[in-house]
Amino acid sequence: MADLKAPPELSGSLRPELVVKNLSYGYGRRNTLSDINLGFGPGLCFLVGPNGAGKSTLLALLARLISPGQGEIRLLGRPLEAYSPRELARLVSLAPQKSVFNLAFTVEEIVAMGRRPYLGRWGVLSPQDKRVVEASLGRLGLTKLAGRAITALSGGEAQRAVIARALAQDTLVTLLDEPTASLDIAQSLELMVLLGQLADAGRVIVVVSHDLSLAAVYARQMAFLREGKLVGQGDRAMVFRPDLLEKVFSAEAKVGEDDFTGGLSISFRPIKSASLAEDLNQNLPGLDLESRPS
Repeated sequence: MADLKAPPELSGSLRPELVVKNLSYGYGRRNTLSDINLGFGPGLCFLVGPNGAGKSTLLALLARLISPGQGEIRLLGRPLEAYSPRELARLVSLAPQKSVFNLAFTVEEIVAMGRRPYLGRWGVLSPQDKRVVEASLGRLGLTKLAGRAITALSGGEAQRAVIARALAQDTLVTLLDEPTASLDIAQSLELMVLLGQLADAGRVIVVVSHDLSLAAVYARQMAFLREGKLVGQGDRAMVFRPDLLEKVFSAEAKVGEDDFTGGLSISFRPIKSASLAEDLNQNLPGLDLESRPS
């Protein structure tokens, strides 16, 4: 097997805490992921790619919700399967994209569930547990909603509660699947700042996202997936290249520096295709795409 090569920003003295080596996973005869090699160290990493690229599947593998068909994942030098469920829950937390709540737990109760790996036999929150829950509620702006039923919240409010639960778990690695999908602009920016602060404190934060504008400003590490394969990895400035973005997203890309945010600016436009225009003209009589101004 080929040796794992860590992304450039993880080379040298900084050892990846979470390592994916020669990883493959499939549903039936179809491989969703093929020969993935990645190293995640302290910092904020974005996993990006088009729909069906395998991003959420990779996150599920990192959380040990499913097991790889080939290859391995190592956390702090140990295979992921070597940890007991309780041990792993103290090291890895997950905020899924979609959560279904059938019971009317309060927001505070939902967030307190993040403390389960630390509770004793009777499941009673200690004063320290309560302080962590209160802090997590405050970080996500949920203090005033603490007594509300989770089933009575908006989609964005419920998503913030799920993220607060993951942060209350107080783990080395935090995995988030589309955490800003239901948030407004201000809430998305506040969350990125918070995740950046946690990453700067030594946490490994892995975010699956379609929002490249956020990644271009806040990501330290990037990994691009397409059709189940890793097609690019490295620090933000290294991998945000027009040629790589075009390969990943099948769209013409332009990348520049953004003085306003201090990050990068990215814009896309469709790749002009004569064959596509001809096909559309044949199927949509009266609409001449070739003659329209570009």
